[in-house]
Amino acid sequence: MDQPTTQKRLVILAILFVSVLFILFIFTLLRHRSDAAVEVVTLPPDSTLTVDGKKTKAGTLYLTKTTHILKVSRQFFTPLTRTIDFATYDHSQTLYMMPLPKSPQAIKYLADHPAIEAQREAAGDQQAANAQQQLSKNKLIGLLPYSGPGGTYMVDYGTLTQQDGTQKVTIYIESNTSQDKQAALTWITDQKIDPKTLTIVYEDLQTSPSSSSGSEYQ
Repeated sequence: MDQPTTQKRLVILAILFVSVLFILFIFTLLRHRSDAAVEVVTLPPDSTLTVDGKKTKAGTLYLTKTTHILKVSRQFFTPLTRTIDFATYDHSQTLYMMPLPKSPQAIKYLADHPAIEAQREAAGDQQAANAQQQLSKNKLIGLLPYSGPGGTYMVDYGTLTQQDGTQKVTIYIESNTSQDKQAALTWITDQKIDPKTLTIVYEDLQTSPSSSSGSEYQ
């Protein structure tokens, strides 16, 4: 085989190789367009991360905009599992996965690695700030606690941190009659908020929300 023919074949092979790479790049780009690009950080960094049971590396993950189960584990640490709906997750926020230091060995590890402990504390502070920002956007919370005319009913709220770091808000309505309960619901509606979009727990007036004995309204 003469040299010009060999060179021509090499050029063709090179073009084919580049074309295949380009096609793969376009395919990957199109496939990820509908996915959620989420930056996931594990602390400690050498922790094991799985998504829906499949081991993966931390970094930028492309996840379908559905609910996924993320789990992080490390020797001596207690594993942490978070179930997150990435259809509603704020993708601009870094997702920190931090196994829990509930053993003497884990506590010692963090004491011996102050930089990692500082990162964990900073991540915790950021998550708390994000949760507070989320609450500040809730129009109804800004009006609570609210006491009805003559103290006939009370509307207040409580929060619970979810696995994805967001805050679940529960509205507590304290009243002693069905009329007062309806009056509280009417007041909420007057604020241009649909009670059906809220999680509401009904209590007897003057009781603590923590001693919930009423029914829950979704």
